[in-house]
Amino acid sequence: AQDLAVATDALPAKAGALLSAAHQFYKAGDYANALAYCNSAHLMQPAMPDVLLLLSAIHFQLKSYDQCILHSRACIALKPDMAEAHSNLANALYKTGNLDLAAAHYRSAIHLKPSFTDSYNNLATLLVQKGQVAQAIQCYQLALNINPSLYVVSSNLGDLWRSLGTPQGRRLAECCYLQAVRCEQTYAPASVSYTHLT
Repeated sequence: AQDLAVATDALPAKAGALLSAAHQFYKAGDYANALAYCNSAHLMQPAMPDVLLLLSAIHFQLKSYDQCILHSRACIALKPDMAEAHSNLANALYKTGNLDLAAAHYRSAIHLKPSFTDSYNNLATLLVQKGQVAQAIQCYQLALNINPSLYVVSSNLGDLWRSLGTPQGRRLAECCYLQAVRCEQTYAPASVSYTHLT
């Protein structure tokens, strides 16, 4: 019985090592190996929220949105206050066309983690698609208030201002593109968009 207890105690450490390796593969863009290591960790620790969260992220990258939704929901069931799980779920719901539920989960992520700029950006993009321009602008601006150096968000906001087709929108778009280029000179979308304005 003592040997069994020792083996059981070793499981979290081994699962943690597998999870760490899975994270490294994920960061390197090697999603197949990330999935293999993460699945092994999941077999050892099926109720470990960090494993479920990474599984959801891996499946999103592999475009297995149903699996991303499944693992995100499992993670939320275990840890309802994990903002990243709500964000992952929202990303997959958005990709599958469930915009209203996706928006609700982006808002949950923001409520749980008010500094979560990715969720503001993603919610804004969703709101643009739904034609809710004023709310989208507000979300982009909230993200930039938190971190003014988010060049992708500045560029996205510029695109939105430009799409309005007004002289004021054009001026505001120009400011956004310039801000994006100041933050990241090699970010081509902002540079190209700015060039098309001038």
